[in-house]
Amino acid sequence: MKHPYQCIAALDRVGTQEVSLLLAASAHNLLAIDLTTGEIRSIWSAPSSSAAPFGDVYALPLQHTLEDEQAFAIQQAEQAPKTFVPSATNLTVHTARNRKALEAQLRQETQAKTKEPLRFKHEVLLGHVSMLTDLLLATLEPEDLGAELNGSISGPRSYILTADRDEHIRISRGQPQSHVIEGFCLGHKEFVSKMCLATPHVLVSGGGDDHLFVWDWLKGRLLKKIAIRDILSSVPDVGEFDGDQKREFSIAVTGIWGFPRRAKEKGAILVALEGVPALISVSLEALQGAEPVQATATPLSGNVLDVVADSDGLIISVDNVHVPGSTTGVRSEQDAEEASRLVWRGSAAGAGEEAAMSGKEQLARANQMDTAETWKTEGLGELLYGTANLRKRGGGSDD
Repeated sequence: MKHPYQCIAALDRVGTQEVSLLLAASAHNLLAIDLTTGEIRSIWSAPSSSAAPFGDVYALPLQHTLEDEQAFAIQQAEQAPKTFVPSATNLTVHTARNRKALEAQLRQETQAKTKEPLRFKHEVLLGHVSMLTDLLLATLEPEDLGAELNGSISGPRSYILTADRDEHIRISRGQPQSHVIEGFCLGHKEFVSKMCLATPHVLVSGGGDDHLFVWDWLKGRLLKKIAIRDILSSVPDVGEFDGDQKREFSIAVTGIWGFPRRAKEKGAILVALEGVPALISVSLEALQGAEPVQATATPLSGNVLDVVADSDGLIISVDNVHVPGSTTGVRSEQDAEEASRLVWRGSAAGAGEEAAMSGKEQLARANQMDTAETWKTEGLGELLYGTANLRKRGGGSDD
């Protein structure tokens, strides 16, 4: 089976807003696809690695100086392993169990590795007791800060918005005052996995709750809640996403994207849910209006994995391996091979027909290319669907 594109991103042409490159990750391979010619510019394979979740925010330099590189090279220089010497001896160990433990220690030749600090230039900005799940940066001009602050601040002020597994959204000042907490957006009952700034003042957040939350984030005020299940009720039955499954599945928001206004269409917020073959669309006007929000759900051929904006529409990565509506059920090999991994929509606001990317000649290679083979579908499910694991179990304590 062809491995799906679990993550995609678009790069604009320098000096314009025209998308020129699509970066698509399939398993451990990263492809750079020219959206003008369809040519695969490059393929990069990443080495396997593991990373532990953490709750700290760092400032990392984008342009390294020569001094930084030299310091990093010194830190990376290999050191001779230290010989392990146990603290106990045959004279201090008396029980049979401890003697066996000592014998095992004596057979150990090198010192066990200890946890090392980060070996690159970094500056800690703020920390979280809970697992950090999302981060946004915002900058407001003095006239946008409200009457109570307007006039007392001469220049723009930056903010760091962070979400965590403990249902919190924290508003902190940007550098160099990131230790100052301006406030919180409180109201979620489950984890917060994704945030998006719909406008400079309006924040949309979602996670394990049955609603999307719309905030005036600077004031920490909840503006409205949008019921997700009500929106999905209009999606036609497909795969395992039918009947009771629509009403009872555990909601986990995997993506919230904001797309700006274009010449002939209105800006919109798009929302993807884990294991759901549909994309939710909410117009910016509906978010800011006083009337109840009217949102739409667009059915797709597979579970949504990622979304980016093309110059004339949307590129949506869908799961071609799992049955639509399921994170564990697997399609037949024939269905998986025939299913599109990339689909295209001609409108960010929800209108337009869905078409396989192979219908756009310049992108046919990306949809047909054997980027990676999927042999163990169990591991693939763990790779693609991990957001729901943020939900707390057994009393609600953070693991």
